[in-house]
Amino acid sequence: LVSRADALGFLFLSVLALLPILAIPIPPRRFGITIVDVMALAAFFMLMYRFLSARDRIPLMPDRYAVVALSLVLPSLITSIAPVLSIQTYMGIIAIYIMFVLGHHYFQKPGWTEKFHLLLAVALLVVSLAILFEKVTGINLSLSSENINALRHEGGIEIRRAAGFFQDAQKAAQFVACITAYLGILLGQKSLRGGLLKTITVLALLVAVPALLLTV
Repeated sequence: LVSRADALGFLFLSVLALLPILAIPIPPRRFGITIVDVMALAAFFMLMYRFLSARDRIPLMPDRYAVVALSLVLPSLITSIAPVLSIQTYMGIIAIYIMFVLGHHYFQKPGWTEKFHLLLAVALLVVSLAILFEKVTGINLSLSSENINALRHEGGIEIRRAAGFFQDAQKAAQFVACITAYLGILLGQKSLRGGLLKTITVLALLVAVPALLLTV
């Protein structure tokens, strides 16, 4: 998808490709470190290297309003009664900002928007298949303990909400619903280019609809 010479671009695409499993924890679990934490940290150091070097510099502030949004969080961080937890949460926001910076840079290059849509469609397909797999086998792929919210009773019948790669079925539903709506709108507007992209998108949408119903 991208030349290995552009390691940062390869890392950014890897984040998109690994969307379904980014929240899976890395052992030992007591540290609470996930795959996305490691990739965001690597992206931070690579981004700083690119910024400090003269070759193909990537601006750290592509939009001033984004920096304002980050600054608005600082007062609650400073006055928090749980500073450690607040710092961890703020680091998550910083990780999202790093991906925003990379997206702002790479999506201006030809062909990158199509790569993004393709990886998004593949991620939707994989997550939806994982939800269907859990419904059939009862095996959750999140590598976490079962969420009590996954079970409910209707008329004396126990209903298990499938979540696939997610621990919480509600998070799985949000992931599937958002990407389904986004790709559905693009498909309806005929904004998707290329036969392969359209085929995978249609297939992902067909699988996503029943998968979404299983998360309810």
